[in-house]
Amino acid sequence: KYTTEAAHMYLIGDATAGGWDNANANLPELTYQGNGIWKGTNIPLTGTKQFKFLLKKGTWDFNYGSTAAEPGPLTGDIKEGGANIGVATTGNYTVEIDEYKRTYKVY
Repeated sequence: KYTTEAAHMYLIGDATAGGWDNANANLPELTYQGNGIWKGTNIPLTGTKQFKFLLKKGTWDFNYGSTAAEPGPLTGDIKEGGANIGVATTGNYTVEIDEYKRTYKVY
């Protein structure tokens, strides 16, 4: 038998309020838009720091990062367990990830 769980997508890393603690209650959560797309708006990110996408709190088994060398750019392709994504400037950002097209963008 198997069980299903509600889908989630979080940002994790020292660029976020939750840091690298994968069980932190302050990890910013993205909202599912349909068709594999997750989006978060007005997310505060700290400059010169990094983040990844985390699908389930409390484990590193399900995460996405950039396919580029670390730190990855603010727009690119994702892969399971990929590189951290770098944030150059502190500010509030919109973050999108497309699991079907395997892309992300931060703007």
